[in-house]
Amino acid sequence: EAESDLSTSTNATRSSRESDSSHGSRDIKRRHKHVFHQQTPKEPLLQFRYLVIVCLYLGPVCSGFLVGLLQAFNLAYSPYYSLEQPFPNWSIHVIFFSGLGSSLLLGIGLCFGKVKLLALVAVLQFLSSLLILFSTTSWWMVHVAEVLCGVSIGIHVPLQQIVTAESLSAFRRASIGILSYILVHLGILLAHLLSSVIVVQALAIVNLVALILNFLSSGFAHPETPRFHFDRVERSKCVNALQWLRGKSSDIGFEYEELAHNLSILATPSFNRRERLNSLIKSRSVYQPLLTSVTILILSVACGYLPITFLFITNFHLSVPKLDEDLRNLLLISNVLAPCIPLFLIDRLGRKLLLLISTALMAVSMTFLALLAHMEPDITLFQVKYTAIVASAVFLLSFQVGLGPLAWILAMELIPGSLLPWAVPVVSSTWWILGLVFTLTMRPVFDTIGVPGFCTIFAVVSGLTYGFVLEWIPDYREVSLEEIERFFRKYDQRKLTLDISSATERNVA
Repeated sequence: EAESDLSTSTNATRSSRESDSSHGSRDIKRRHKHVFHQQTPKEPLLQFRYLVIVCLYLGPVCSGFLVGLLQAFNLAYSPYYSLEQPFPNWSIHVIFFSGLGSSLLLGIGLCFGKVKLLALVAVLQFLSSLLILFSTTSWWMVHVAEVLCGVSIGIHVPLQQIVTAESLSAFRRASIGILSYILVHLGILLAHLLSSVIVVQALAIVNLVALILNFLSSGFAHPETPRFHFDRVERSKCVNALQWLRGKSSDIGFEYEELAHNLSILATPSFNRRERLNSLIKSRSVYQPLLTSVTILILSVACGYLPITFLFITNFHLSVPKLDEDLRNLLLISNVLAPCIPLFLIDRLGRKLLLLISTALMAVSMTFLALLAHMEPDITLFQVKYTAIVASAVFLLSFQVGLGPLAWILAMELIPGSLLPWAVPVVSSTWWILGLVFTLTMRPVFDTIGVPGFCTIFAVVSGLTYGFVLEWIPDYREVSLEEIERFFRKYDQRKLTLDISSATERNVA
């Protein structure tokens, strides 16, 4: 019923967009003529709009490139890291700790600007790359660089999806969100491949140049998101930002009206703290999308992608690990190519179907691997090792086809815009906490339950993820954020209607 409601509202909105394209926009501009008094936005570099957007999306590449640089630097120079270094290593723990800390403070930054916060991310990554450039003789610089890298990624991962969701139209939002995910893995792949032929210091200089372009774009050229301006009652800036993002000749009347109508509904009279908390707790339109966002991120971590990755690149020798560089390179390449499938199919199949396909393949591959490990406890034997590698490769590819790139996109899309400053830190920190727990407990748990127990747990979690997606994730495509919020508000409207009806019946009685 929920899916049919959202599909019906989507079709109705599309038909209204088509019917109102000629007359509706003129009426909107007439009603909001004090806002639409400018025909062209005053945002800078309008003629270089595509160049500015490209420089903005250098951010994901630089983030991945920085992570790859740190890994390559540690393998090349550190006496504490080698191909025989146990996985996961101390560097990964530092990044997870730092990412958790920055995600808890993300809500404060969202109140001052979303695109401008990306400029802060560029500054942090610039400092981290600079430390890598001069850290061959001082290892404390490497550790500081790892901390700065973790802090910047903790901010950048959710923030990039928020900016993408609020800046782009419904027809491009999902594909560009997946593209951001691909660009992160592309940066990691480039860092690993280039570090084998070019010294890390030269690659750090390349990253510095790219970060300068990204900083200029996010800090000075790219406008803030329209929602951010509207929340701050900056109507003219909201119109300018919309016009800049959609193009000089685009008609933004309907989109502005939809944004204004949605946010006017959310504008409620002031309550005291206790009444506001009670209203939020009782509002299903608030807690259902928030819990859905938290749950999908929890399941994306708990499904076991990180542990299976370490098993895969060490040939299932996690107790006495040794990195297989061929398998690592194969994994890095697949992390770039596999998400290209949802990139081209997301608007045709929708988010829900892709997630169902992804989680089903994950559950099947992990079940097969668990049965294989139970029948042959020594899975590293030559007869079964390659079968296990193929099964784990299917699991990793299935994750990258659906749950990997779509988890953060869904989480940021479903959270109501008015709750972003405090909801995003909760959702993001949950992901970082679970990732940190997995990296800290992976070795002891593996030594206790082995490959059969590992795979059984992840098969069960993948199956639960399939059931959760089937039951709770709405099926939508090419839908604006305002339509998603209206969809969840229907639950409160139905409850309000029932309450009014019951009160009327009591009065009549």
